Amino acid sequence: MTPTSAPSGEAVSASKTDPARPVRAPRRSPADLPFRFADQALAESLAAERSEPDWLLAERLAALAAFEVLPVESNQLYTPYVDLRGAVLDEVRPWVRTASGPAEGAANTLPDGVDGVIDLREDAVVALALSPAATLAGVTLETFGAALARDQDGLRADLEGGAKLPTDDKLAQLARGFWSQGVRLLVPDGVRLARPILIRWESGNPGRALITRTLVRLGAGAEVSLVEEQVPSGADIDCAAGETVPQGFFHGTMEVVLGTDARLAVAAIQDLGPRQVVFQHRFARIGEGASLHWALAQLGSRLVRSRVDNRLEGDRSSVEQAEIVFGTDEQLFDLTSYTRHLGRDTTGNLLSKGALLDRARSYM
Repeated sequence: MTPTSAPSGEAVSASKTDPARPVRAPRRSPADLPFRFADQALAESLAAERSEPDWLLAERLAALAAFEVLPVESNQLYTPYVDLRGAVLDEVRPWVRTASGPAEGAANTLPDGVDGVIDLREDAVVALALSPAATLAGVTLETFGAALARDQDGLRADLEGGAKLPTDDKLAQLARGFWSQGVRLLVPDGVRLARPILIRWESGNPGRALITRTLVRLGAGAEVSLVEEQVPSGADIDCAAGETVPQGFFHGTMEVVLGTDARLAVAAIQDLGPRQVVFQHRFARIGEGASLHWALAQLGSRLVRSRVDNRLEGDRSSVEQAEIVFGTDEQLFDLTSYTRHLGRDTTGNLLSKGALLDRARSYM
């Protein structure tokens, strides 16, 4: 018996004749977070695999509780500008274990023109050194891991309760709860360094997330300049035709506390690779007569969401903030700044400029 074709006019099932259609990724709203790793299992894994004390696990879980209930944008006036659709981080894996110091035998030499350097590449510490003058003056530059071993009570006072990050910000609570690497810079009362401290973060591994915190505390009358670099950890990765390199994720904070009459100048440059998604938080508590100067440059990455909070808590305190953006292709820069005048006779001066090409966008 020979098979016959379907009679004329009879419908043929489309599923048997049409080529298979590619599965469409589920649509996300502009404000939906582009990752799924931030959960209780990760918080507990960070604490367990790093042998962290109970108080730090409790701190991570408190941050998780806040993270789960807060909106991405707490200020409803700004909600229409939130657009995280350029970030594709569904499969990204956070670093859990990170080094507390350079590998044994690593050269601890200072680059020219600085009084201190810490260079962190993905989960490793590449370099860590202080000048003799900074060491003699009692300056501390260390990772959070080293601080836990050397000065656990001091680090607990710095971290517990999350007072050095905005409590109403979902992404700040992400850093509070899920950081895997941190830098701590302490400058005693009256110390003035002639040359800057350099903090370099190197990130860019496809499919990996590096979540970091930086704590900076200056005592009364101290004066320091700080350079922060956020740069690629290696060369751009190529892939076969028709494939795309997975994005990576970098989240960094800088949490500043300035004592009476302290002076801090920060120059920061973000020049990460075109497949990176970057979240930043800078939060400063500025004491009586103290002054802070931010000079911020946004150059790299696919998407940047940045928030700066300046709290002028002391009388006669001041802040100057200048931020510049250079964007091209489809880069998106979402930049927010708050300055709160809590003391008397306080001064704030903020300036933002942008130069954009192609389809780049910036919200300031």
